[in-house]
Amino acid sequence: MGLVKRYKFLLILLLVGFLLRLPVSDGRSLYAHNELIRDLEIVKAMDGGNIPLAGPPSSLGSFRFGPVYYYLIFPLAKIFDFAPFSLALTSVISSLGVIGLSYLLIKKYRGDEKLAKLAAILMTFSGFDIYFAKYASNPNFVPFFTLLFFFSLLLLLQKQKTVYAVPLGIGLGIATQLHAAPMIILPIIFALSLYMFRKAIKAKSILLIFLTALIIYFPYLYFEYTSNFTNLLSLFSLTGKSPGSLSLYLDHLSQYTAFWLGPIINLFHSFNVVFYLSSLQIWLIAIALTGVIGSVFINKTRLRPTAENSAWPAEVKRIYFLWLAVPSLFFALPIITYDTFPIYYFLMLHPVVFFTYSLGLYHIYKRGWRLVFYYLFGFFFLLQAIQFAVYNQVVSNLKL
Repeated sequence: MGLVKRYKFLLILLLVGFLLRLPVSDGRSLYAHNELIRDLEIVKAMDGGNIPLAGPPSSLGSFRFGPVYYYLIFPLAKIFDFAPFSLALTSVISSLGVIGLSYLLIKKYRGDEKLAKLAAILMTFSGFDIYFAKYASNPNFVPFFTLLFFFSLLLLLQKQKTVYAVPLGIGLGIATQLHAAPMIILPIIFALSLYMFRKAIKAKSILLIFLTALIIYFPYLYFEYTSNFTNLLSLFSLTGKSPGSLSLYLDHLSQYTAFWLGPIINLFHSFNVVFYLSSLQIWLIAIALTGVIGSVFINKTRLRPTAENSAWPAEVKRIYFLWLAVPSLFFALPIITYDTFPIYYFLMLHPVVFFTYSLGLYHIYKRGWRLVFYYLFGFFFLLQAIQFAVYNQVVSNLKL
């Protein structure tokens, strides 16, 4: 009971988040219905003993990801007798896991429960996060296992206990099987972390990380071996493609920007509910937006300096920098520009985006602009309520 009382606020948020994320009974959503049909057939076949050794096909030619995605969604699909909504339930749990881990990480390393609560609230009620939890797709689990990787790395550095190498290896082994972005970027971040913290991470911890990841990768490696590595070799066929145009590169940058706006307002293709807003809703948002400027003028309190005792530990700052900089450089550089970047390419940055918004809002609050903070907080909820109502209306009208 003491633990429940200690985390009562978080548990209430998780319950509310669960209710908001409940999938539609027939599995309908604004995205990935074809994937739903495909994945249902695969998990049903798993129930008959046909265990997949490779995962879903990628947009990278004929390349296929690892099978761990199917292993993740199978248990709840089995429990609920392979109902269409059952696949999305694992996405719901993954989304709630990101909220919980984010709360614990911020509270532990910042020592500020108010900031931890603020980040958890933004994640819980953001339509950006809710929409992804309402359907199942392999990239949807990237935020949780990326966060598990970084949180475990911080714990390993701080506590110097080898046991934290296991969840770190799990995060690395699963996230890199889910999508191309973490498959390429997370090993680079891991290698840079080993170099930056080479004096702090013991050899036996590194060995346990690799061993854990290797166990998770075993079915996938067996698939590659028995197929003469044709799946892996198919990646090299991409090198012969043309680099694409400047307009496509600029489109990458615009989508990267849209991803950062995602927690506030969704502007991404299939998730862009703004397209369905009524003129009344658009005017309401526009009027409310002008109030942001008004609140700055009304709030005449000067910005106060923040207290130094709330600074992040040095290792947290360095890992935060790696987490933000390496993927951002990957997306910003003019590489792989022969194709577009859908929203799920950026999902390993998902927790960082929310952390950044939370820090920005809390900074405004701590430095004395309370009216601005409360207005922005209310404006966030207004945007989410309008978008959530439109989303539910659009989904209910979908014909499957």
